[in-house]
Amino acid sequence: MLVHTPNAAQSSISSATNTVTGVLGGVTLNLLNASPGAPITLKVAPDTSGAQSAVQVFVSAYNSAITSVNQQFTYNPATGTAGALSSNGDLRALQAQLLGETTYSVTGNNGYTTLASLGINLNNDGTLSVDSAKLSDTLTNHFTEFQTFFQSPVNQSGFAQKLSLDLQNLTDPTNGLLNAAITQNRSDQASIQSSINGFEDRLVTRKAQLTLQYSQVDATLRAFPLLLAQINSALGSLSTSSTGK
Repeated sequence: MLVHTPNAAQSSISSATNTVTGVLGGVTLNLLNASPGAPITLKVAPDTSGAQSAVQVFVSAYNSAITSVNQQFTYNPATGTAGALSSNGDLRALQAQLLGETTYSVTGNNGYTTLASLGINLNNDGTLSVDSAKLSDTLTNHFTEFQTFFQSPVNQSGFAQKLSLDLQNLTDPTNGLLNAAITQNRSDQASIQSSINGFEDRLVTRKAQLTLQYSQVDATLRAFPLLLAQINSALGSLSTSSTGK
């Protein structure tokens, strides 16, 4: 497939498939059919529907994560308990980290400086919700500001860039908060299991000792009737001998 580019040199680009990249920066051409000699006008516009879908996916994923965390701190009055991890400091730090991400802001950017200014609102329970009308207006009329907020070209300091970096730090296999907590939990679990194994071994030994002692007591008790009969017989003989005299 040949693609003609309307530049001064009038060059041609060859592609083995109908999907062509590299002709226009950041643009992929999906060629549907051939029209030799016919001029084709390309209009490149922001993919607002794709951006809106991406926002919805992000909000859904964030809400799933923060809801899962929040549930651990929810008190159940019926049982008088909270979640199993309600006293875990690492989980509390993770909750604070996630909530802190939603307060991220930039300066300038034509007033589009926070998630709320774009149409992504923070609810009282820590979850996010999308103001579809406001987000649609932002994407339609202020796409550049939207893109700058999420992917700032200055020092890679956009919201998405910062969130990605923070999540990488949280999940770092060596120093990440989550992996450090998991490693500590596994160590605690191994220690507890070792204690349980040792206790069970002592129980087995103690059981054997008690079984032996109880067997000896049982044997002694079973011998009592015969011993009593012998004593009675001996007493009877003594009584007879005494009467004979």
